[in-house]
Amino acid sequence: MLTPLHWIWNGPLALGWVTSSAIVFPILRKVGLVPEANKLDFIANDMRGKIVIVTGSNTGIGRATALNICKMGATVILACRSMERAKAARDEMLEELHSLDAGHRFDFPFARKGTLVCMRLDLGSFASIKTFAEDFLGRYKRLDALVLNAGLANGSGRTKEGFEIMFGTNYLGHFYLTKLLMDVVKATPDSRIVSVSSLMHEFGCLDWQGSLSGNYRALKDRIFSSRYNDSKLALVLMTLELRHRLKGTSVRAIAVSPGAVASDIWRSFPLWYRRLVLDPVMSLAFLSNEQGSIPSVYAATHSNVSDEDEDDETNVPYFHPYWSPSPSFLMPWEVMGPFIGFTRARPRLPRNARAVAKELWYESEKQVIQHTKI
Repeated sequence: MLTPLHWIWNGPLALGWVTSSAIVFPILRKVGLVPEANKLDFIANDMRGKIVIVTGSNTGIGRATALNICKMGATVILACRSMERAKAARDEMLEELHSLDAGHRFDFPFARKGTLVCMRLDLGSFASIKTFAEDFLGRYKRLDALVLNAGLANGSGRTKEGFEIMFGTNYLGHFYLTKLLMDVVKATPDSRIVSVSSLMHEFGCLDWQGSLSGNYRALKDRIFSSRYNDSKLALVLMTLELRHRLKGTSVRAIAVSPGAVASDIWRSFPLWYRRLVLDPVMSLAFLSNEQGSIPSVYAATHSNVSDEDEDDETNVPYFHPYWSPSPSFLMPWEVMGPFIGFTRARPRLPRNARAVAKELWYESEKQVIQHTKI
């Protein structure tokens, strides 16, 4: 976990990164000190006959993830809150797939076999999550990859069950969805559960009751954190717990960070803030949705994703899009690059991560049982 001292030290470094990256990184690549970026055709596998769910896939990183996996021949479920927006996105993506075929591009030879299916999923409602899971299980008998992508970066309010909206949607809704689909995931050989976290997980705090309710134990817990950060830390810890609970199966639980991406997740911020602050910074240094999707696509589809250091109880398979000198040396590299597509890293977790992950799992189960009477 990061302390205020880390923030004070890394803040100026990150700002320097923005101004120097456009000059320094191309030179480092030229002399071979930084590898070239991985292209999507490098990770394109044959996904024909495979079923993949991508939550929040009508826009942003989720849309790019769904499209790129569909290009590999998979049936991709666009799990979205708005069916209208999901269908509009599906039609646009189908046009892109057809243009690929018409243009005789062979990077994705199975693109014409891919299918996009719209299904309604509101992660802020346990009833909607249960209906989605029942509908999915009624249609399909396998699930090769569950990509937990949907998320809110800002906002106020409550889920249908009364949880704080960001933590309830980004984390707890995904937790419940994963529980409901666990049996079909286990029954599918070499399946994946991919949790899309964020570099901001480093600033999350461990007050789970406060995160769920929005009522925090102390003001100091909020100075360098937010409900969004808490939810992204919770997703990494859920991945850690899944790794232990899925031992002895072929399921692989993986966490990814898309990097700093100019995606639609920022749409909930005030317009003036986006225009004056976010837009200039994003145009200068942020990744595109396509670039930000690559870690998720790699984790969900590539055959060489392995669980290194299996004896390490706090090891979490974690991929992000930037090169760094060491897997443990994330900041400021995890903020601004250099972009290489995907590489393995070590998320920054509390020292007692295993115990914290267990506590979070049990608290999440308790809340789900209480609100669903299962």
